[in-house]
Amino acid sequence: MLKEYLLSLGFKSIAAKLGAPDAPAPQKAERKNIDFDTKFITINNLYQLESFVNNLPPNLTLNIFTLYNNSEAEKIAVYSEERSAIIKPAESKVVDDNQQNDLFSTPQIKQSLNYAYPVLQKLLDIKSNKYVFESSKDFLTATKLYSHLTLPASRREILNNFDDIELMNYLLHGTSKENNIYFLAKNLLEYELKDLAEPANQTDENLLKYAALQHKIHQKFQQEIFEKKLLNIYEHFEKPLIQVLIAMENAGIKVDANILKTLSADFTGRLKTLEKEIYKLADGEEFNIASPKQLGEVLFERIGIQGGKKSKSGQYITDSEVLETLAVQGYEIADKVLEYRGLAKLINTYTEALQKEINPKTHRVHTKFNNVTTTTGRLSSVAPNLQNIPIRSEDGRKIRKAFIAEAGNKLIGADYSQIELRLLAHVANIDVLIKAFKEGKDIHSATAAQIFGVDITQVTREQRDRAKTVNFGIIYGQSAFGLAKQLGISNGEAKTIIEKYFAQYPGIRAYMDNTIKFARENGYVETIFKRKIYVHGINDKNGARRNFAERAAINAPLQGSAADIIKLAMIAISSELSVLSSKYSNNSELRTKNLQLLLQIHDELILECSEDAAESVAAKCKNIMENVTNLSVPLVVETRIGNNWGEVH
Repeated sequence: MLKEYLLSLGFKSIAAKLGAPDAPAPQKAERKNIDFDTKFITINNLYQLESFVNNLPPNLTLNIFTLYNNSEAEKIAVYSEERSAIIKPAESKVVDDNQQNDLFSTPQIKQSLNYAYPVLQKLLDIKSNKYVFESSKDFLTATKLYSHLTLPASRREILNNFDDIELMNYLLHGTSKENNIYFLAKNLLEYELKDLAEPANQTDENLLKYAALQHKIHQKFQQEIFEKKLLNIYEHFEKPLIQVLIAMENAGIKVDANILKTLSADFTGRLKTLEKEIYKLADGEEFNIASPKQLGEVLFERIGIQGGKKSKSGQYITDSEVLETLAVQGYEIADKVLEYRGLAKLINTYTEALQKEINPKTHRVHTKFNNVTTTTGRLSSVAPNLQNIPIRSEDGRKIRKAFIAEAGNKLIGADYSQIELRLLAHVANIDVLIKAFKEGKDIHSATAAQIFGVDITQVTREQRDRAKTVNFGIIYGQSAFGLAKQLGISNGEAKTIIEKYFAQYPGIRAYMDNTIKFARENGYVETIFKRKIYVHGINDKNGARRNFAERAAINAPLQGSAADIIKLAMIAISSELSVLSSKYSNNSELRTKNLQLLLQIHDELILECSEDAAESVAAKCKNIMENVTNLSVPLVVETRIGNNWGEVH
């Protein structure tokens, strides 16, 4: 929420100081060991698996629990109350690329589950069964058995033949590190399972226990999802999104390694120049600029800058906030160190690191989208994080230009404009803001006119900038102190601006008060689609933690609703892309290559398609995104077409 927003802007040091509430978790239960006895058959060849599948009765609920090794499926437990099995690897011959033309080479013998996947695909195609996974996304990605999860023709259709424990737990309890079967069994069912992280515990019997307890957890979660009225968000938002995310991860985005290498060389050269300049400003003393300890000693002892503060460890504090303050005071060395740190981060985190993430076969970077890790329902991106590629600096924007379209293709960027402000106008029912959005007015100028009591045509640039800061600050519960610091004005001036803002938009104050009251009474807030966002610390006796929770509660329904809206859009666009791809090509391989959704960066989508289809696809996406739900204000989407990511943002 507030912390996530600050992180998205790159304010890591400020975000860290805010701390964060503990992730909500299921209620703890008394722990005890319980023996679990069930019968199963062991399968390690195709004949056994086909026999097992062909003899399964209809209308089953099959719990599928998978043991992974480096993201690859190693063993699969299939549990039902009727019959169960452990599917184990079989020996298979593996011929690498160098051996294909060598008649005398000896193929390697490898244990593999590949023999099982075609049969499991047929099993998953039986729509009368219900399939339950710990994480359907992980399973379907590891086994590549995701083709059976066809997207619905419309979002009103329900993909009702599978369930996902991880997703259900996320909707019921929010984010938590204790979200796997091991912890859920311990916390909810009082079962003390043996941890599969220990190789000695990875027996067939233990694996089946996990699948059996997954079945019990599923029964409990099914009832709770219904009772807590989360069925809509589960069936129409989260479940259909799974295949969309898998397709995006498989597609990846092409990266020009040469551009990254050129940028690395440029940044490294500038880093060396900065290094010399910093040493010169430090009276010629060479030191490790990346060491906070050495930097603090140079700044506050050798140079003699006054006002240096030390941490509990006795080391001078030299974070960004301290350096920015010194730079404003006129200390050139502080400004140079900030620039040095910025360049070093670009090199280490992006230009060098991204080169290592490029898949040598596809020449693309394939990120992983996490759908259960944020408090508000937003997606996150890891390995690598492509939602955090810099955009605010010129050097950061250069990095985005390394993300390119394939030859003959174009990238399309589609970005919701001011979606959280629009949602604020909608949920708080602010007539003035609703009218301004409907009339297509510049919302920051309209706000400035209200605050400063002038006609909208007379609003100055400074007034608009201040109104813009207030508009976005209010969403995140910004105080007068925070606004004063951001605008460089006194606390009194900031307080006056905020008071005028609330006087002009009384519905916003009512929304904030009502939201905090609801959070205190219920422990959560809701999006416009009734997703529950848990707010821990809202009744904390500690003022700082309570204030943080209140700010988070104010923003959560807005950020969460925006996350829900773009998820609906992604599902609808993916369905439309499958139709469009058939129109533009009869070749399935070409369709996959030329028309696909690549990335989601919070309120923005990145797509790729053939150059001749770009205008049509962009128009389709804009129409879908703007009409995916009905609000009291219009949703507006800006689209751009270009050869690289930098051109479409």
